[in-house]
Amino acid sequence: MKEQKIDPVMQANGGKVKNKGLWRKFFHLIRLAKIPYIGLVIYFLLSLSTVYVAVKLPQVESDVFTGNASAANIAFVIGVELATSLIAVVMISSMGVIGGRIDRNFRNAIWQKILRLEPKYFDSVSANSLLSRITDDAESMKDFIMLILSEITGITTTVATITAMSTMNKGLAVMMAVFIPIFTFFGFIVGRIKMRVGNNVKFRMAGLTDYLSGQLARITVIKAYNREDYEQERGEAAIMDYYIAQRKEQIADFLQSTIASIIHIVPDVILILVGIYMLNTNALTPAGWIVFHAYANQVFSFFSEKITLWINIKTYQGHMNRLSELFSVPEEGVRAYIKEEAESGDIVFDGVSFSYDEREILSGATLTFPKNEFTAVFGPSGTGKTTILKLIEQIYEPTGGRILQNGHEIKEYKLENWRKQFSYVKQDTPMISGTIRDNILYGVDAVLTDEQIMTAAKEVRADAFIADCPGGLDYDVGQFGDKLSGGQKQKISLLRAFLQNREYILLDEPTASLDAISVQDVLDSIKQMIGKRTIILVAHDDKLIRDAGHIIVVEDNTRVYEGTAEEVSNVSGFFRDILKLGGKEDE
Repeated sequence: MKEQKIDPVMQANGGKVKNKGLWRKFFHLIRLAKIPYIGLVIYFLLSLSTVYVAVKLPQVESDVFTGNASAANIAFVIGVELATSLIAVVMISSMGVIGGRIDRNFRNAIWQKILRLEPKYFDSVSANSLLSRITDDAESMKDFIMLILSEITGITTTVATITAMSTMNKGLAVMMAVFIPIFTFFGFIVGRIKMRVGNNVKFRMAGLTDYLSGQLARITVIKAYNREDYEQERGEAAIMDYYIAQRKEQIADFLQSTIASIIHIVPDVILILVGIYMLNTNALTPAGWIVFHAYANQVFSFFSEKITLWINIKTYQGHMNRLSELFSVPEEGVRAYIKEEAESGDIVFDGVSFSYDEREILSGATLTFPKNEFTAVFGPSGTGKTTILKLIEQIYEPTGGRILQNGHEIKEYKLENWRKQFSYVKQDTPMISGTIRDNILYGVDAVLTDEQIMTAAKEVRADAFIADCPGGLDYDVGQFGDKLSGGQKQKISLLRAFLQNREYILLDEPTASLDAISVQDVLDSIKQMIGKRTIILVAHDDKLIRDAGHIIVVEDNTRVYEGTAEEVSNVSGFFRDILKLGGKEDE
């Protein structure tokens, strides 16, 4: 049973996050957020008023508390409190709007990127990993941007506060400034610890999520093979790994809280003792001391919070690394093309080679797929029959040689228009969630009535089973078509291919899931298309090649033969054996 792969970036680093290029990646990704700058300007204008309040209010409150409770001072304090509350509501609302748009823009950009990736990328990355890019990573990037934006206000307020403190008493200001590098040092140490244990928790959660999602999708297989006890042990092991990681994170949280309290209390106590001395020596007035202490608490709180900021930055860095890697993956269809519209004609492999990683599939293959002919492709499993279809449709690109049409390399055509020429019926018959009609019309450009659909359904003998389904074309096929049999899925796929009315029809073992009667139905449907469309069929049954005018045999030593059935049987022992055994390739 194939296991789900966890995030390749974190897996490659054992749950660790690369530290280089944080801000370069941040500014690269922030362009994708398309920040609404008008809303941002409004937010910053409002934040400037809070800076003024943060500096002015302690001075007025000090006057009130030390006996200068004039009507003007009291009115100022009350007015500031009311205005601050109103401004806070407006700022929260504006940040909500800004954050919502950033989140939307990020998700749209990621989804658009995923849709444009080269198909080979999906061979090595799980769907769960890509899903977390759109959900978790997009959300985290939005939070990170909002965090950085809010920090600008905090920095501005702190600079203004420290400036005001230095004008009141330079000695106290210098003494307080000594504690800033201490805060920074401990914040860095604790932040590193929290970063490591936090990333480890996420790494273990990713493994647990991928394991559970993969096994839940295969629950019927687990029961069929009586592997419940085995999978329970594997699940418990994954849950235990996550539990241990959580325990370590709890210890780190305790360490963070303890250190944060100490480094906040100690300088505050020292500041109070020095303040008492200065009050006794008349070096500082009571009102001045109250203002200065209020300022100091603001500054201490700001730098204490930087421990959490540092932890958040390092946590978000993991999300940025993953998103940056995703956006650095090459897209398909972006290279320059010579011809806008694809043409019609023979498709020729000219010395084509192709490898999966280190495994060679094709080596210098020269083949022809004649226009409007029925070409059947035979060969042992794993010799590249399906790969040939994917190379034709430019799902994969050759590692050597050329694929031509009318003397032009197919990569010279605009990719979108090239693929519009093909209907592809796959062996595994993928279904989308929805109705039978939704699946039939998926990828069909024409607007068709139910009558037209059912008329075409008769050609692939799909009309009977559609009529038997409750609701007919409106019957819900279930998740991934679970309510349909393999044969019913295949008939829907064939019907879709015929309704697409494309120049080329690629059939990858279209009868693999059909009974003998249905196989004959499909054969009759294919016969109707011979001479009208270019049909390329990968098959394992000699019944399917009886009407093929062109045969291609791909053998496991990368040798390729082509011609009529008689011509190929003269040079391919494998093909001769197939015919002798009645077309049962696996025998």
